[in-house]
Amino acid sequence: MRHLVAVIAFLVLAVPALADGMTAADVYKASVPSVMVLTVAAKDGKTYIGTGFVAFKDGLAVAAWHVVKDAVTVTAKFNDGQEFEVSGLIDSDPKRDIALVHVKEFGRKPLTLSATPPEIGGKAYVIGAPEGLEFTVSDGIVSQIRQDDGINFYQYTCPTSHGNSGGPVFNDKGEVIAIVKGGLESGQNLNFGMPSTYVLGLDSTLPTKPWDEVKVARPSNEAGASQTDPKDDRTLGYAIEVRHDIGIFLSYFKTTVVAVKNGYKNGPGSEAFQIQSNISKIKDDLANVDSSDPVRKRMIAATQSGIDSALNAITDYIQAVVEAQNSGGWTALSRDLMQRCNAETVNAALADSDDLQALLKDPSFRTNVPRLCKDFDGDLSSPPSKVGTYIPLLDPVLIGALIPGGMADKVGLQIGDRVISINSEDVDNGFDIRSKLIANMGNKVRISVYRDGKQKSWDATVPGS
Repeated sequence: MRHLVAVIAFLVLAVPALADGMTAADVYKASVPSVMVLTVAAKDGKTYIGTGFVAFKDGLAVAAWHVVKDAVTVTAKFNDGQEFEVSGLIDSDPKRDIALVHVKEFGRKPLTLSATPPEIGGKAYVIGAPEGLEFTVSDGIVSQIRQDDGINFYQYTCPTSHGNSGGPVFNDKGEVIAIVKGGLESGQNLNFGMPSTYVLGLDSTLPTKPWDEVKVARPSNEAGASQTDPKDDRTLGYAIEVRHDIGIFLSYFKTTVVAVKNGYKNGPGSEAFQIQSNISKIKDDLANVDSSDPVRKRMIAATQSGIDSALNAITDYIQAVVEAQNSGGWTALSRDLMQRCNAETVNAALADSDDLQALLKDPSFRTNVPRLCKDFDGDLSSPPSKVGTYIPLLDPVLIGALIPGGMADKVGLQIGDRVISINSEDVDNGFDIRSKLIANMGNKVRISVYRDGKQKSWDATVPGS
């Protein structure tokens, strides 16, 4: 790897499918009695909040595997204030992050599980407990149907947060089309759910296994190495992604705000504040990560320093733009802040090292943080001189920066574009975008993107060299 530079079973359909065109209010009224907020007391001594919903028949509910897998006790609360014990696990699919649990309730209608994929662009609704705010409803659309490692998942725009995991995603017929899994915290409304059809693969006839009998397979390092906490690996992996991305995001902001005449008038933009908040949170999370593995210990220390610089860089950028906005122009102070931002961006950059190479090849790290390792296997680290694009790992279809005169520039891509497809083939990440352009060198392609909130498509000829 070259030097890394972050410039950049059965089914009881107890609730019939309702008429097309249901509003958020309609879906909420019809479905919320069957949605539950889960309070999980875990083996690590912490308490976690998730969401679930009644399915199949009385006493059965769907939840996210990652929410309940380490449970000691689980309590389900419904919107009428009633609380019931979730006594144990019936079946689970860890790879797809879904679980079927037994909840001691009766008389609530199971939600209808859709057996067909949703329409891209169709309405979507979510009910859950974002950040513990119980029975919150939000709406959006189904953005895309994607696949990773042979598993389908749905991308949608309904705002979701920690606490929504395991909750239902509805279509406008009031059917559950997906189970909330998670999202990209650095992006805007880039959220993902596992198709409801996967729930149909769970066996609802199995006996209930009490939580103290639920065994979770723990990945381990090679013989002789220390055991690793998957949560700590995921925290470290996310921090590594932030370091890789910070220069790309700042280049994107500077191009769309600083380089535009009077672009400062609208301020730094909500994305900048969101990224600042995400980096601040990962800094706090990383402070609680430790390991007896020498490689991880050194990577944690190096990454903490890089995250400090990343937080300084985004903060200096925001302050520089706010100063220009308040002063009606770029003052000496705002220019000084921007210079400091540039310096901190260099300090934050993720650099190749023997420790990083060893970590990315570590079997347990690859198990715990598969997407990050897969991204680097795709050689996103190599300088994009042929295609001329820089794309963040955490917003993997965003054109964050371009090399002027490069292949991507010549086919009409612009900074800020989110690429949808090339020649009607969906793209999932930067490696996908680059490989499709390279494969069509000298040929005409059809490119579709989201630009300024609207879908735009055009034909272009990819340069032959």
